[in-house]
Amino acid sequence: MLGLYVSDHPLSGLDHVLRAEASHQILNATPAQGLGDGDQVVFAGLITRVDRRIARSGNAYAIVVLEDMTGEVEISFFAKTYDTFARDLTEDAVVTIKARARERGDGGLQFSAMELRIPNVTVADNAPVAINVPAGRVTPPLVEEVKGILRSHPGTVEVRMVLTGGEKPLTMRLGDEFRVAKSSALYGDLKAALGPNCLAG
Repeated sequence: MLGLYVSDHPLSGLDHVLRAEASHQILNATPAQGLGDGDQVVFAGLITRVDRRIARSGNAYAIVVLEDMTGEVEISFFAKTYDTFARDLTEDAVVTIKARARERGDGGLQFSAMELRIPNVTVADNAPVAINVPAGRVTPPLVEEVKGILRSHPGTVEVRMVLTGGEKPLTMRLGDEFRVAKSSALYGDLKAALGPNCLAG
């Protein structure tokens, strides 16, 4: 009705943190991308399903579905690896999993877990940086100056430009290439370029 999604992807806002943890995104973990039998990978994402089973030998194991922003993959936890990490295998848990690739008969790959880790996704003060600029001041040279400042402080925090001076402020989300690391140096550079009140509110 509203033309908006009420909910977003569960990993929205964490994708850049998790991408830094992973060696491969799930979509790209294929033979076509150079991944072969015996290669090791690290995936980072959200556990969406845990299927616990008992083998004929009587040993417990689990098939876990892990999802990132590009897709999902099944990862098997066997033997000691399962015993070590069984308590961490819960749905909706954000994890990184180191796994070994094995060729399937159909030419695809299957993955067996080697290690599991809980990444730190509680980044302090990870709220977006909002830069307030009067719409009348937005010129190509100013835009290039702001881009240069943002690129010189790369990080994982989203940046939003709030254009003021109209009937109501217009907020624009900047592209991911302009994500920043919050710091006093960043704030000082922005205030020097845009004025002391550019970060107010």
